[in-house]
Amino acid sequence: MKSVIRSFAVIGLVLVLVHGGVAGGQAKRVQAGIIGREGVIPDHIANSAGLVHGGEFRDLILPLPSRNAGRVAPRWGTLESRVRDAYYGIEDDEYSYWGGNPILGDDGKYHCFVARWPEDSAKGHMEWPRSTIAHAVAADPIGPWTVLGEAYPNVNNGKGHNPEVRRLKDGRWSLWLNGGGVMVTEGPDINGTWRTLGRSKVSESWHRMNRANANPSLTNVRKDGSLVFCSRLGSIGIIPDGNPTSPIEGIMPAMYPAYSGGPEDPVIWKTGHQYHLIFNYWMLRLAVRLRSHDGVTWELDPGIAYTQLAETYSDGATVGWYKAERPKIVQDAHGRATHLSVAMIDVVKRDDKGNDDHSSKHITLPLVVEGLAEILDTKPITADTRQVRVRLLAEAGFNPIKHVDVSSLHFGDPKEVNYGRGMKANASQPDGKDLVVAFGGADSGITADSFTGKILGKRTDGSVYYAYPRLPGFVDDPAVLVASPFRQDVKDGKATICFTVKNFGLAKSRPATLRVGFQGKDEAEFEVKVPELEPYAHKAYRVDVAQPYGQKALDGQLQRRFQPKYHTQRVLHP
Repeated sequence: MKSVIRSFAVIGLVLVLVHGGVAGGQAKRVQAGIIGREGVIPDHIANSAGLVHGGEFRDLILPLPSRNAGRVAPRWGTLESRVRDAYYGIEDDEYSYWGGNPILGDDGKYHCFVARWPEDSAKGHMEWPRSTIAHAVAADPIGPWTVLGEAYPNVNNGKGHNPEVRRLKDGRWSLWLNGGGVMVTEGPDINGTWRTLGRSKVSESWHRMNRANANPSLTNVRKDGSLVFCSRLGSIGIIPDGNPTSPIEGIMPAMYPAYSGGPEDPVIWKTGHQYHLIFNYWMLRLAVRLRSHDGVTWELDPGIAYTQLAETYSDGATVGWYKAERPKIVQDAHGRATHLSVAMIDVVKRDDKGNDDHSSKHITLPLVVEGLAEILDTKPITADTRQVRVRLLAEAGFNPIKHVDVSSLHFGDPKEVNYGRGMKANASQPDGKDLVVAFGGADSGITADSFTGKILGKRTDGSVYYAYPRLPGFVDDPAVLVASPFRQDVKDGKATICFTVKNFGLAKSRPATLRVGFQGKDEAEFEVKVPELEPYAHKAYRVDVAQPYGQKALDGQLQRRFQPKYHTQRVLHP
């Protein structure tokens, strides 16, 4: 079929597409906004005005290489979605694919475990609850992919949906399914036999995990083999022993911004000293990103992580998908995001009928990879700091001396740098294969609440260069203090609040103060001193209060705040 390229107008943050069925019918106008409430955009997304290029995650999504004469023509889809090259991703006209999770195996190949169901099913896309998990392989995450067949055809008839694959501390691979089921390989070979391990479960002693069994996401194992778990609705938990069927101990009930745009589909990953998390607003048909140092305190990045227009090509073509969901991240040996995977569909889900001209696929898109950088200064960076020196590290295929446009670089807190503010590069000096860059001339914006620096600018070819150097005194695996849910004992009109403080991190915590009070009030209801705690150590507290609290206060209105905000003893080298 002749390639058709449409132009896409962006009005504010509302994307207007013209969708037309290929097999007859009138084209219809579809807005990419909140379904039924188009144009209503939450403030935390609308604040993207003033962001420089590279300031939001979607700026990091690279075009797929256009293959011109080698292009594989799609066999289904609306006119706008047929702009794509079916060579990329996982698609065919026999199955509909959804929610793939690519990961690098020991054999040097990328393995994608992806949900699928027969395209000619009577219910069309709504056949997804009866999907099976397919196993595909590729030499490159973007494709081409070869589907090998069902991942575990002899277990539960191969059934499963939205798989999440993570390696365990003993070398086996685990596969987490929508609904709470967990599969494992019998050995370290990702191509080996899978068996049922059991079901994930949540500890009743710690914070609630909202929708823990629906579309979970996990980080790679931490250094001690433990796992960080994120539920569909943004609850964060820890599995200390790394066993998928051990109780998940909730450390953060929910960290999505308070907005009813249908937040779901988290993908969480860790790079050095910070966690990243992208979640999808299904009503808005776009996604946003958050970052955290400890997995408890999260910072929302401004702007958009991706929309359904994420698939582009080097010749300028943009694919007009209706919706993009189920994000996953491919990571390299440093934990850096190298690719973004999403499920794409060309029409409203309920309009995808069996044996029609519509369907869905899995696609993996290349990303600008974060640079490696380290701050050379050892003293904490404050408002009085006038110069900061940062080493940009060379690596295979990247020579910072030749490939970085030093004059374009800014350094500081991401909240400053994303808007083109912060310190500017004013000098540079090669150091072996690396490049040492000096920044100064302005306030970096780094405060006591900052947990990372950011460098943002351009490479000499005009593409984005960015890095998140760790601030002096911070570590990659910090202490993480969490206070358990409050229990109240009442006797003779007197109340005692009972709770436990536990260190869920991998470093010893420094002494801290836990202040408990109502949001918006400076005065604390009570406070306790927390001593140094080794990893996973805990201390129980019983605090007498003047009068009993209501259940709503105990369940969440009473806010817990640790001082200092980050709990690891700073390590400052002379």
